[in-house]
Amino acid sequence: MGLKKETTKDLLLVDIERALACGEWVHDREMQSYIDGVTAVKKRVDSLVRKGESLRAIPLYVVFMAGCEAKMEDTSAEGIEIEMVFKDLFFSWIRARQKAQCDDAETVRQMLRMIDKDDYGLCRDIEDDIAANVKGSVFDLFVSAIYARFEKEVRSDVTTEAPSVYARSWPVRQNADILTGIYKARRNLKGYLEVCGKIGFTPKDCEAVAQIYVGRKRWREALEYVDSGLELEQGKIWPNYSAQYLSSMKCELLKHLGRNDEALQFAWQDFQRVLGESEYFVLMKYVPEQKKKDWHSKALELSRAAGIDRYIGLCLLTNELELLAAEIERVDAVKLGDVFHDTACRVAEALFEAFPLASLKIYRVLALQILNRGKSKYYSYAIGYLRKVKALYQRVDLEREWGVFAQDLSVAYQGKPAFMSKFRLLLSGREEERMPTFEERMQRRWEKKLSEETVD
Repeated sequence: MGLKKETTKDLLLVDIERALACGEWVHDREMQSYIDGVTAVKKRVDSLVRKGESLRAIPLYVVFMAGCEAKMEDTSAEGIEIEMVFKDLFFSWIRARQKAQCDDAETVRQMLRMIDKDDYGLCRDIEDDIAANVKGSVFDLFVSAIYARFEKEVRSDVTTEAPSVYARSWPVRQNADILTGIYKARRNLKGYLEVCGKIGFTPKDCEAVAQIYVGRKRWREALEYVDSGLELEQGKIWPNYSAQYLSSMKCELLKHLGRNDEALQFAWQDFQRVLGESEYFVLMKYVPEQKKKDWHSKALELSRAAGIDRYIGLCLLTNELELLAAEIERVDAVKLGDVFHDTACRVAEALFEAFPLASLKIYRVLALQILNRGKSKYYSYAIGYLRKVKALYQRVDLEREWGVFAQDLSVAYQGKPAFMSKFRLLLSGREEERMPTFEERMQRRWEKKLSEETVD
């Protein structure tokens, strides 16, 4: 019986090693398949805990976590998928130790060491997950340990009156971030305010405290912190400590307090400042139904005056394709070149059927951008855009204009043989020979195999 258990354990270690494949490179396109294999083995270790074999699972989790760290050196990706696997293993390891009745203080000590020695960012932002996944005395001991470290670092920090959080030492900020993340997730208002009272508030802190107050339906207190956060944001950049929802929260809180006109006024001011799509959504949320058309027109005109890139975003969002097409036909092609590539592709595709001249203009700009950059590996994309340009010219009976444009291209880029060989095929109406797909190659192979006569 003992031999059987040892063999099973050895096989699990072998499977972990095979699944992680440390030392073997994993490309982005292979990452999902790789993660699926790793997760399948991890589930087998989890089953040991469910069967009451937690002591046996603990060292396997440790090997697995160490392997994830080693694997970060073998991937071209940012490691987000491996980070997720690591965190899953991390909390499974904690639960296994709790079920095995291991010393909770030792568990916390090892948790802290993992966070402190995190060379690959596998534990980044782990505080939210700790608040959600760690229970009982392990959670209480962990928070107490982090708070003790925080207080010690604050006392030893040479910056006694820091003008901002960035003047604080890294240990102060690290422990404060862990505490505030946990307090926010657990809605611990007292704890959050206590930490901020020692090192000061950031816009992110103001937003978090306001959200806790909102959860308690204390609108006025929430609005005070929203206003404080907005004031901190003005004229200053807060890397890692900026807030995302202060403006929309202010509008919602003003509405809760019966100050609808102020909510609309602030939403309009915020839209004027950013001219973003999310700001437009917030604005229209507070516009009375009978006035939505007028406010929509005001927003469109304002974004149009700000530039074609802003106008494109709002027109696509609100399906104002006719207005967008007219503006694209009006503006200089140089300005269209300043629009983000992905956005330009979306616009050209959206206008392709109903507004061919506007779509044609964008595809011309996209093709010329590639050719002028001289990146031969992207010439196939340029040909794809030019194929659509040709089709659009033909659809609107402008064959002559296509001929003039094609001639101009041939003269301008005759020194680019890699492009011209593909372009001549397009002009002649012939398609470039396409490599068969894997599926096509294998089907042909199988058909050939089946068609061969069997020799008895």
